[in-house]
Amino acid sequence: MTTSRRSWVAENNYELLSLLKGFFGPGGFIHPRLQVRRSGGRGLVASRPLKSDEVLLQVPLDCLLRHPLPWDQLSWRPAVELNQVNSTLSWQPEEVLALKGTPAHGEARRLRRGLRSLCDRNLGLDCEELRWAAGHFWSRAWQFRGSGSSFRALVPGVDLINFHPDSRNYFRMAGKSIVYIAGQDYAEGEEVLDNYGGKNDTFLLTHYGILHEDPGRSYAHLELPRVSDLRDSMITAVRPDRQLKIWPGGIVDGANLLRLALAPELSAYDAEKLLSRSPPRWGLRGERAVLAWLVASCQQQLDRQNAVVRLGQCWLVETYRARLAGLWHQCAEEAGRRLWLLNETDCGPGSSTEVSRSSTWLPGSGRRYEGSRTGKTWRRAVHFSGQAARCGSACPPWLHRLASSALGALPAPDLLQRRLAGVELPCAVSLSAFRAMLRFVLALELSFAAAGPCTGACPKLSDGLYCPVNDVTEHADVNRDVKLIKELLSAGDYTAAKDVYTSGNFSSKGLGEMRTLQDLAQKDMTSGGKYTNAFYSGALALYGSINAVWQDPIIACLDNSSFCAGKSDSFRQYIINKGLIGVVTAYVTYEMGAAVWKAEQGELGDAQAAYAWDEAAAFYVGNIAAVIGDGYTGSAPGNLYSPYEFNWKRDSDFPDGISTHMEAIPLLNFGLMNVRGSYNATNLQAAQLAMYKILSIAAIRSAIKYGWKAYGDGTFQEKYLAEGWAYWRSASGYISTVNQTAVEQVDAIFDLSQTNFTADAACKVKTLVESVYADLGITCAMVGKWKDAPAGGCLDSVCQDAMSMSLPVGSTTYADTCEAKEISRAPGASGLALLLLAAVGMAAQG
Repeated sequence: MTTSRRSWVAENNYELLSLLKGFFGPGGFIHPRLQVRRSGGRGLVASRPLKSDEVLLQVPLDCLLRHPLPWDQLSWRPAVELNQVNSTLSWQPEEVLALKGTPAHGEARRLRRGLRSLCDRNLGLDCEELRWAAGHFWSRAWQFRGSGSSFRALVPGVDLINFHPDSRNYFRMAGKSIVYIAGQDYAEGEEVLDNYGGKNDTFLLTHYGILHEDPGRSYAHLELPRVSDLRDSMITAVRPDRQLKIWPGGIVDGANLLRLALAPELSAYDAEKLLSRSPPRWGLRGERAVLAWLVASCQQQLDRQNAVVRLGQCWLVETYRARLAGLWHQCAEEAGRRLWLLNETDCGPGSSTEVSRSSTWLPGSGRRYEGSRTGKTWRRAVHFSGQAARCGSACPPWLHRLASSALGALPAPDLLQRRLAGVELPCAVSLSAFRAMLRFVLALELSFAAAGPCTGACPKLSDGLYCPVNDVTEHADVNRDVKLIKELLSAGDYTAAKDVYTSGNFSSKGLGEMRTLQDLAQKDMTSGGKYTNAFYSGALALYGSINAVWQDPIIACLDNSSFCAGKSDSFRQYIINKGLIGVVTAYVTYEMGAAVWKAEQGELGDAQAAYAWDEAAAFYVGNIAAVIGDGYTGSAPGNLYSPYEFNWKRDSDFPDGISTHMEAIPLLNFGLMNVRGSYNATNLQAAQLAMYKILSIAAIRSAIKYGWKAYGDGTFQEKYLAEGWAYWRSASGYISTVNQTAVEQVDAIFDLSQTNFTADAACKVKTLVESVYADLGITCAMVGKWKDAPAGGCLDSVCQDAMSMSLPVGSTTYADTCEAKEISRAPGASGLALLLLAAVGMAAQG
């Protein structure tokens, strides 16, 4: 390093952050409560408290320092120079040699070969200068994946953040910027830390010269075996690095991919179940092969390491080698123990007892399975045909994921032909099963290629009109979990439905963390009092606790316990399915509250208040393509499973009232317009209040309709009592803020413990809800009359308004950041159907 370059280092917090702000320009943002730590090494700390979900930094993409190394940008060295990087690039040769026999040795040598190659290229910098640059770049660069491409880059500002494995901070792409967001609250003076993407000891040692403080947080990589048939493509598509993770205690992450690779016989059914992490039809022979391979492979790694004895190693290397040896030993020991248990069983091949017992001993499995289901629903899951795009609940989850995400270019026909040509079928795989597996591989390629940042072509939502300025696809995907749970419940699989509710399936938060409906149901929707949310506060005051609103009832019906014990499937499923619409509805109000708060704080960038508002729209509308119509006009398609579609259905039931779903889209757009760049508090709050009214009208209409249907012309209908209870509850908390007495009386009428429902009770529901209209700011004309109200009965009339009111008109001037073409609609009209038909046809000709 030269002295002149050393003098560039900004020791003063103001100078460094000012330098970064100037570098970012108007498209960037640095939270004003961040400051650079002045002692004990460079890092970022909170000068005042920071809340979870606050944007910490926004870095324009053209400010990223991208690979290859930005030699012409070394003048920005002050923005990236941190504490000394003790990577293996700076080690002496004998220190690197001490790693021999471990994965770190190969990684260290790779880094050093890369440095040597740079030195040989005569770039006008000496090797010490290059060592500094390479050490910082290779240790701090983040991997970014876009549509069809990927790159590594330094993110100025984020490079100042030090390591801690428990950090929950995360990245998001927003327009042409990358946003770094707090995943937790920070107290005044607390350092902002990052988990660096969940790296193991091998990576931390070679790139940073550190290890995890807790050895239980590290893991070892073990490469999956290569296979010669189509399974290899499947495995690579699901896990491109083809690496198992071996955790302490012999826990294996990726065990089902190993089963797929070593399967003695294979069907498309087994492949789909393995890749979706569900229990396969698996017997002792297959499980023995998996366990024997693990024993041999882990022991081989241990023997390789032990064959190299190095004396006088530093503490760091000794600790690393000891931890790694422990992982290999525990892996071999645990797999050997399970193999011995299997060999001791008396089960005959193929018996149901064999499957059940072996499924109990799945290595790396976090749950106990009772054996797999092989009923009609799952058999149909692999029986694809030309109508596969409309197979509904018969299709496995990955096909539904594909249908929503395959928006990129389709493979050319000759690519499909090449995939089929010259591929020998495994002996146990039928032609129809092979076709299904081929489609799965192509599906994965499309779905992975479609993922990427929103850089000027944001995907629209199900309505096809509202244009987000951020890619909120993953947020909208939570409605796919609602849909999947409904399908699983229809098949009678409450266990799988509960797993989706608690663990998530479609909606990813990034870095392997899933967004779950249970998390939404238990969310503090004021974020510790920071946000104003009348929906949440009203429900909390009315029902006593946040769990009492949705979590407790949904879990009770999933588990067949509490008030749901012994109830019919239709009763339980209506509580769960309709309750989940209420869960997502509540979260829509949370994101609107977050947008209002951020706008009040002056956070008016697209990745700030607008991002929260886009999230509200995504949760409300969803992104499932409508199977009929354009997603906005005509009849509700019936496959969106979102609050938007719930409102739409009630619009159809009350045709002379306002069309709430059609009013909502311009209102959401109006709200977005008033948080982008400039903030109009009056307009934004008007949009938020109007959305509250729309959600309330849908709940009121449901109470009127399902009160009468529960009466059932004198024959009590338990399932409609459940449906009315759930839909009314979607907004009862907010309605109680204007008239708690009326709401409590309606709640009593929909008490789930009753076994009778009278006509008088149904009429009283209508009278009670009408009493709250004026205080809510809605009218009788807005609600309208139920189209199926019995002629001459109490429901066959519309109350009279004392005054006229209307909702704000919103705006249909949508943002211009979305793709020019309409989003793909029903799978039958998309490239997916063409892809499946082409694959079927070509396979048949072969």
